[in-house]
Amino acid sequence: MRVQVSARKIVLPQSCPCCLGTADRFRRFDATRTTGVRVVRSTTRSWDFPYCESCDYHSFQWKSRNSRFGFIGFPILISFFALIGGVSTAVVVPFFTVFSVLCMVFGFRHRRRSFDCARAASKPTCATLGDAVEFRGWNGSVQDFRFASKGYAIEFMWQNRRKLVNVHPTVLAELGFHEGGGHVRGDG
Repeated sequence: MRVQVSARKIVLPQSCPCCLGTADRFRRFDATRTTGVRVVRSTTRSWDFPYCESCDYHSFQWKSRNSRFGFIGFPILISFFALIGGVSTAVVVPFFTVFSVLCMVFGFRHRRRSFDCARAASKPTCATLGDAVEFRGWNGSVQDFRFASKGYAIEFMWQNRRKLVNVHPTVLAELGFHEGGGHVRGDG
């Protein structure tokens, strides 16, 4: 669920954004914005969200499932330099073929193992195997987030209700706000 708030300081619910359990650590989510053509400048902003150990682990495992697929570039690189160096194609082609197949098998096994570890570490209440928070960026003081858990997103919106921007009326109704701008729940 996408949430935008206009603020430089926001209140973060102290539960895990993935499983809504008790958080015991923080995870940093950042976004980088690049401006300029001749003089390029990059600006990075980040937010530290509470996370529980289990969700932090399965999120890491989920992200690492693709890390070994870059390994297929290794035989391509070696074969390229061998061909440039004058090694016969009769040697390079079989080497490239065998080494590529081995790298692919290794990569697929690693991907499957990472997926299985992520799934085993997740709880039935987890909203996703990957990151439950995405900091999509900012424009001025407007911070743009996406949450995998609807429950966490609603709690986040409630705690930052005076700072919300671009909120759909059905979401406001779900938060307990009246059509006229008042709200049902107390300010607590």
